[in-house]
Amino acid sequence: MPSLPMKTVSYFEVDYHDFNKFIKSVYGQQFEIVADQELGNDSQATFTAKKESLDEYDAEQIETFKATGDGSYLAHTIFTDLANRDLIPEGEYLIEVCW
Repeated sequence: MPSLPMKTVSYFEVDYHDFNKFIKSVYGQQFEIVADQELGNDSQATFTAKKESLDEYDAEQIETFKATGDGSYLAHTIFTDLANRDLIPEGEYLIEVCW
């Protein structure tokens, strides 16, 4: 019988409401990960938080978001920024969406 190749992965599981509140507390701006990533009800999305330098474009996007709340498709950049600032541990995150 064939075997299915697979591996075990550990995630930090976070509710999307809690993530949005956390972003508001850190950056002082409203953030909706559901809209940012175009997620649907009863869905999940994974993100990697890893300490690494932001390129010039991403650094500008974060600064704009901090100043105005504007931006789109920022979730991956936000995860990197949060890890760089030691506000979250590096690792894999599973965002749960259910309303």
